Amino acid sequence: MTDYIELCGEWGFALDNDKKGLDEGFATAALDDTICLPTTVSEAKKGVPSDRREDGFLTDPYASSGYAWFSREVDIPADTSGCLLTLLLERTRASTVWVDGVKVGTNNSLCAPHRYDVTSLCTVGRHRLTVMTDNSSYPVPGGHMTSPDTQTNWNGITGKLRIEVRNPVHLENIRIYPDISDRSITVRAELCGESAELSASVAGFAEEKIPLCSGENEFRLVLGDKAELWSEHNPALYTLELSLTQNGRTDSYRERFGLRCFSADEKNFLINGKRTFLRGKHDGMIFPMTGYAPTDKESWLRVLGIAKSYGINHYRFHTCCPPEAAFDAADELGIYMQPELPFWGTVTTDGDEGHNPAAQQYLIDEGFRILREFGNHPSFALMSLGNELWGSRERLNDILGGYKAIDRRHLYTQ
Repeated sequence: MTDYIELCGEWGFALDNDKKGLDEGFATAALDDTICLPTTVSEAKKGVPSDRREDGFLTDPYASSGYAWFSREVDIPADTSGCLLTLLLERTRASTVWVDGVKVGTNNSLCAPHRYDVTSLCTVGRHRLTVMTDNSSYPVPGGHMTSPDTQTNWNGITGKLRIEVRNPVHLENIRIYPDISDRSITVRAELCGESAELSASVAGFAEEKIPLCSGENEFRLVLGDKAELWSEHNPALYTLELSLTQNGRTDSYRERFGLRCFSADEKNFLINGKRTFLRGKHDGMIFPMTGYAPTDKESWLRVLGIAKSYGINHYRFHTCCPPEAAFDAADELGIYMQPELPFWGTVTTDGDEGHNPAAQQYLIDEGFRILREFGNHPSFALMSLGNELWGSRERLNDILGGYKAIDRRHLYTQ
């Protein structure tokens, strides 16, 4: 989205390892300490420092477990009246949000951004926005998203932090399916609200007006023979631009894509029908100087660029999923990315000892969130259900079948 209220900068802050803040009114208070977001609690050197030195995993000199509170006032301008307002926390831990002391909701995704509809509470004028994050209560252990030997179990908010502004009639879940046979794309998107006319274009190749109806829509754009295919050898990228105008206000959406088909035959991986070999590496998003993965593209261009210079063309993210910036960088460099669900262990089914249906459903939902959030990236080539998984093969196949049913742009493995 192109229209938003930026929230990066100074916030009120309170560290709450004892989890007393809910009872002590932190959800409505102007907190005593301050912190500059985005960051983590440890990076900001909040809490009590420790001189403990670990030799089996990363040492976090400000390690903490519990709640962290962030609060600030935000001014909602008059020109947002009648618009849909969505709070975006790009990467964080389990979060809960309040506006003027009224609870908005909670979100516990480790891999995807947290989004909150604050439209009804953030009317024109000044409001107090409070966010509480929790790094002590996960539905699953979290794999290398939370393990001390990779990212550390950090707390805080990293990446984009903003309120996105949209028309009530707007697009959701934009998906791009390339077809290399005629160098076209099929676009699917959900229109929330009444019917509307959409302007769709890929600069220099296609431009059309598309009538949309409420709900799921699908249309096709042909780029033609001059459009180049995406691969590690030629990471050609294009941008789909969509514009939707309602009541004199235009919402713009931009989705970058590549024309590519990553597939497999009996013995080989294929990129656009040509045999390729995955020269890959294990990656747990290990950034020991900060203890968390960066969310800016420049950092990932540097890291992935070094790997590419040594001939690496494939990143397997061990029980973790990188942020948007990593996929952006891989798109530009030509690297085949493999995110995984944040889990290693046993996949159980009904009747098995220790079966936890709620935890399993969380992992399944996390996979759908990964596909929805990052699926348009041409670099997103493969996806795994986790690491060294034991248990029910039938259940694993059921889960894979659910992902394949909605998105066959990637290869999947147990």
